[in-house]
Amino acid sequence: MKEQYIEQVKKRLTFSCKQKEEIVRDLYEAFASALEHGQTEQQVIERLGSPTEFVREIEEQLGVDRATQSRRKNTLYTSISCVIAIASLVAYSVARAAGGPANTIGFARGSTNITVNGAFDITILFLIVGVIALLVAAIHLCLFARNNRRYLCGNK
Repeated sequence: MKEQYIEQVKKRLTFSCKQKEEIVRDLYEAFASALEHGQTEQQVIERLGSPTEFVREIEEQLGVDRATQSRRKNTLYTSISCVIAIASLVAYSVARAAGGPANTIGFARGSTNITVNGAFDITILFLIVGVIALLVAAIHLCLFARNNRRYLCGNK
């Protein structure tokens, strides 16, 4: 039971390896001390709270602000999505503009009656990636706006 609790705490910790080791060592010491004083592992776990509650308390003591971390992460994802979308859509536009008129093959100067069946236009991938990246960016912006509204209204 103790080992499962400590493993769950370790999974939720977002600190450096050194800080994680210190926290885990302190947890082992807390369990050992409590057991020496006649408490059971279950009583210690009840006193410490759920692994999530314990981690939140540790973060609060160490001054970690999850809301700020979440906003930074969301901003980063939104920015990356926008850059990918812009790059993909620009590449699509350039490829379309540079691609000559329909019914030409290679560097032919005029149209031909030859058709190429089964050829895949790679530029469509740029368009698909660009649209997907725009959708991801829009989703992140909506989440960002929703979370900030809660934060600004005091409903964390």
